[in-house]
Amino acid sequence: MRLEELKGIGKKRAEALNKLDIFCVEDLIAYLPVRYRDLTTVALLNAVGVNSSALFKVRAVSKPIVKFPRKNFSITTCEIEDISGRATAVWFNQPYLVQNIKSEETIYLYGAIEIKQGRRKLMNPTIEHEEDLAIAPVYRLPASSGINQKSMRALMRQAIEYCAENETEVFDEDFRQRHKLISRETAIKNIHFPQNEFVLSQARRRLCFEELIRVQLFIRTRKKQNETEAGKIFTVQQSTLEEFYKKLPYKLTEAQSKCVSEIIKDVQSGKAMNRLVQGDVGCGKTIVAFIAMLLAVENGGQAALMAPTEILARQHYIQLVEFFGEENVAFLSGSLTNAKRKEELERVRNGQAKYIVGTNALIQNSVEYNNLLLIITDEQHRFGVAQRAKLFAKGNSPHTIVMSATPIPRTLSLIVFGDLDISVIDQLPPGRKRISTSIITKQREADMLNYIKEQMLSGKQAYFVCPAIEDDEESTLVSAEGLFEELTSGVFNGIAIGLMHGKMTADEKNEIMDGFVRGEIKALVSTTVIEVGVNVKNACIMVIYGSDRFGLAQLHQLRGRVGRGEEKSYCFLLTDSTNTATLDRLKIMTTTSNGFDIAQQDYELRGPGDYLGKRQSGIAQARFSYALSNSLLLKETQKVLEDEILPQIALFEALSKDVEVKFNREFEDIAYN
Repeated sequence: MRLEELKGIGKKRAEALNKLDIFCVEDLIAYLPVRYRDLTTVALLNAVGVNSSALFKVRAVSKPIVKFPRKNFSITTCEIEDISGRATAVWFNQPYLVQNIKSEETIYLYGAIEIKQGRRKLMNPTIEHEEDLAIAPVYRLPASSGINQKSMRALMRQAIEYCAENETEVFDEDFRQRHKLISRETAIKNIHFPQNEFVLSQARRRLCFEELIRVQLFIRTRKKQNETEAGKIFTVQQSTLEEFYKKLPYKLTEAQSKCVSEIIKDVQSGKAMNRLVQGDVGCGKTIVAFIAMLLAVENGGQAALMAPTEILARQHYIQLVEFFGEENVAFLSGSLTNAKRKEELERVRNGQAKYIVGTNALIQNSVEYNNLLLIITDEQHRFGVAQRAKLFAKGNSPHTIVMSATPIPRTLSLIVFGDLDISVIDQLPPGRKRISTSIITKQREADMLNYIKEQMLSGKQAYFVCPAIEDDEESTLVSAEGLFEELTSGVFNGIAIGLMHGKMTADEKNEIMDGFVRGEIKALVSTTVIEVGVNVKNACIMVIYGSDRFGLAQLHQLRGRVGRGEEKSYCFLLTDSTNTATLDRLKIMTTTSNGFDIAQQDYELRGPGDYLGKRQSGIAQARFSYALSNSLLLKETQKVLEDEILPQIALFEALSKDVEVKFNREFEDIAYN
């Protein structure tokens, strides 16, 4: 059903909804609330804790007053009271409230109490009407959308009425009773306008259950399509592999050798390889990728390796040149000069360049490959399916490898990577030393900095990672720019320090990184742009500010930037938090260095809804994260699919209907954090 068929939606409102990924009434229904406001219980002004949101029934002691402290900025205040005492209601840039609130009038306000200048203040509360006092949905509505919560709720009520008349129930009553599922119609009504908390939890369970079943059916469809794709059969000469192995300074681990064998089996099968190579930080995935590229080139083709950042792509380029010679390797990125880019494009087109490495410049329309037989995407979670598909289309059913250094629990990998064959490299090369990891409080920061200064003066190098680029008045996060200024003018005065973050140009980042690699820069203050790919063996200290703001998997990735040389390495996790749960989570990093163990614990602590992310906004994000918010339900639906749905042709076909159309758009940009 078209959006315009709902009352209150014209061309302009429809365009605003389109920006939220809502294109039809079904999309509108699937746009789930991000939270709810409990407007069923009235609280007292002096009985609610600071920063706790609640509904208050108050009397306006006087008429509101509006002031304009500066141009285009107003503050409206009104003294309010209930039987527990008085407070001041404060609104920013809402001068019209002077007309809406009358002295001595009783009103309902929803908001959070704050203490300012020693007084209780209700900051920016919403005015609620008595007829609307219920558990109310709150939707993600950016100010730029031009849609407010009240309008969205009205549209949603209309959409739900349409749904009640047209919704198809795919699970019969016996199936629903067996798995404790309410009807789909009841679930949709209560996910948006819940009668109470219990029915809301039942609505979530029902919709998540069906969503997970459909997602898994979609993944199975993808995998089946992959298995029918023909691929070039490679001839593999053992002598070629032996010659390459002689160039390595170490012997492959058993896990690496097993992964190479799986790749060889794939490229000799006659079907297009579609394999994920997953392994911990520093496990040697890159060498496995180079071996696969060698096989493609030895069979008369080209191999392309796409990396998410220019820093990582350049490091791959340097290594490829060392192994295969500069004349056989091409590099493509957005920072190349026009002349150099033209030269590299010609070498790729005429087949002179056999090994091609770069950023997403590899998938631009101007890039023509001579005979692309293998594509590899490194740190695959940084690329969406759509980007990988564009590179795939550059060849004629090329073999595909995607690599990830962020270990992911097996249960979740069946959803994220269910359409791929999976190789796991779960061993580290011999000689890798354990990184000593410590939690550092604000009180111990000065001692830590003095210790690091001594280490740098003796020739060591250090990373300092911050969760923000620049200072923000409304945030207490440590910023890279702020820390850089503090260190250069303070304890590290006179020591060469570099600053790097995502707002800098590629040339600026490369210049800083090159200085750090050469050892001219002793400390690198950065955001998480150094999370992947940076390999500086002399850097043996990693400091992470605001470490409680990162997931464990990301902390493990950052820690993996050190411990790559002979020296003992250290990772310091700085936090101001005194929360017991937060500190217990960080302690996991101090007790294990196994990425798979960390990923499992991260998954159990944060839940898969937070573990997974999406680049696109709107319907897909809300629907997908809801569906993956319960790891027990994920396991349950995987069993139900195998035991009950796949054997029943009628139910299977009902659930499979339109599954490709429904999920293609959602999965184009799937990623995990």
